[in-house]
Amino acid sequence: MILGFNPRPLSYDELMAIVNPEQAKQPEVIPAVLFSTRTYPAAGATELEFFTGAPANAQAQNVSNGQLPAPQFFHVQRAFCTVLGVPTSTLGAGGAAATGVAGVLNNIERLIKLQGGGLYTFSISSKEYMRFHIRTMPAIGGATGLLQLNSSNVAASQPEEIQLGHNGIPGLAGLAINGMVAIPPQTDFVGFIRWALPLITISADTPIAIEKYGALYRRVL
Repeated sequence: MILGFNPRPLSYDELMAIVNPEQAKQPEVIPAVLFSTRTYPAAGATELEFFTGAPANAQAQNVSNGQLPAPQFFHVQRAFCTVLGVPTSTLGAGGAAATGVAGVLNNIERLIKLQGGGLYTFSISSKEYMRFHIRTMPAIGGATGLLQLNSSNVAASQPEEIQLGHNGIPGLAGLAINGMVAIPPQTDFVGFIRWALPLITISADTPIAIEKYGALYRRVL
């Protein structure tokens, strides 16, 4: 299973305790994803910081200022890094087909491999809990790679190359944390991806998202 949860049949009493807590401080638990998106500039960068600051919009980040409100806890089960490249197209020149040197497939290869590749770290209250290369955190899903030549709308001597790439295999994604990391409420947490110099340039500004799948514990009563 992609989330890494261990399914277990629950008794009716256990199910009733989940939906009807008996104690005022008893939490409920729901599946959740914490996510944060930053843009890697085409000119290159040495660092991207995740989860901090106010969300630009609800699609970009669902954490405010690097903290969970009290009394929420988040039990991390799986971590993902998704390079959100969009399809690119290139025209061949001088009668030659497009070479494919520039484009989203090449961008992903550069970000995860050059200078050792992007390195993701995650800390809670200034204490580091994760340090992984982003290539060990495949994306949540999507096409792994697509390449096609299209000559219907351009001169036959200049075929258009269209490519789309994704840094993971759908359904086989993410790094299993398996509940070994828990994020407490009102405690700073932050993620970084760092690249070594020289700067890695790519063909276009490209958003990168960090997602954490897990269980969110929150107050019921």
